[in-house]
Amino acid sequence: MSLKDLLPASRWEREKKVRKQVAIGATVGLTVGAVAGVLLAPKAGKEIREDLVKNIQELPKKAKELSAKTHSPKPTEIREEQPLLSKKI
Repeated sequence: MSLKDLLPASRWEREKKVRKQVAIGATVGLTVGAVAGVLLAPKAGKEIREDLVKNIQELPKKAKELSAKTHSPKPTEIREEQPLLSKKI
């Protein structure tokens, strides 16, 4: 076994260790943030849960509206294109 064979393995091990540490740090950070948010919220727990349920139920409707807005041309864009089309014909 040469030195060249050892270098990639040690690099891979080091990267694996760093990725694991980042994942653990992110998980801990998210958990601490969520707990702090709930504990420091100005509303009661029941009110927060009701708001969350309401927002989650409205999410599909909002997603459909946003999708429709982004995929359909605006009326002003259609009006601007009409003169160009009539000139070409």
